[in-house]
Amino acid sequence: MTRGGGDRFAEAVATLFKIIAALLPLVLFGSLPSQPAAAQQSPPAATPVPIVMPFSVQYDTRIEVRTNRTASNVTTARLKILTPGVIATGSQQRIIYIDGMQSLETVAAFTEKADGRQIPVDPADIITRDAMSGLQSIFAKDLKERTLIFPDVQVGDTLVMTPRLEMRDGSFPGQLYYERVFARSIPVAGARIVIEAPRDLDLRVGTTGTGLSDQLEDDGAIRRHTVTLVPQPYQPEEPRAVAAIDRDPALLISTFNSYEELGRAYAKAAIPKITVTPEISALADEITSGITDRKQQAVAIDS
Repeated sequence: MTRGGGDRFAEAVATLFKIIAALLPLVLFGSLPSQPAAAQQSPPAATPVPIVMPFSVQYDTRIEVRTNRTASNVTTARLKILTPGVIATGSQQRIIYIDGMQSLETVAAFTEKADGRQIPVDPADIITRDAMSGLQSIFAKDLKERTLIFPDVQVGDTLVMTPRLEMRDGSFPGQLYYERVFARSIPVAGARIVIEAPRDLDLRVGTTGTGLSDQLEDDGAIRRHTVTLVPQPYQPEEPRAVAAIDRDPALLISTFNSYEELGRAYAKAAIPKITVTPEISALADEITSGITDRKQQAVAIDS
């Protein structure tokens, strides 16, 4: 029995990409409260009910890329609480990072009261733990979740946190890749991302969608991109909608020269993993002993 492992590999790849897709927006930014939703019952067409935003968020990010293709990312996120319903979820911010590839430092975290006072997050209320469990933990065993619990949160307050993420390594050794999608289902009041890199590093910076502008500046040996997001009209998520990256503004940073080069890098790492070794073949034969139906063989291996 040498087949059936392909089904398991396909499932593994699918699970891995789900983890990556879920991870990317959270690596550098905190979790957000539940998104604003339309009224439960559709009002008459002549009297639309306005959507009240329960929060707004603003980002200020500086990414410094080094010659060796590692980078540091310092982001200040400001989450303003506008309605009581998001206090419970908004006061607990989560940042996900990959411990084996990245290190995370909490530079600052505090509740900024409406009168300007700052109440710092107690170090005891900054908790780090494993972020994945079950099957997902096999593919992302180094994934960590840091939770910051903000004190004395009320309507009108702003939750401010500044994490510093050191990106020492990535999925593709020797390459750097960063993606930031600004989904219109999140009320972003504004965003500014400054990317600095050596001029002799062939770093590719691109934007997609509307609302993002990129100002390029050379400063001696440094090339600087200043990417600014103009707030976009809020659009609630629709059932079965395409991914946000396919429709909403996005920032992409990469040292890859082309998708073909990216594909070759992935193949170099992935293809050796699908080789059926004698040990795997023997285990598959043992599991499927006495089972002749191909589908049932796959079920047995997968169970």
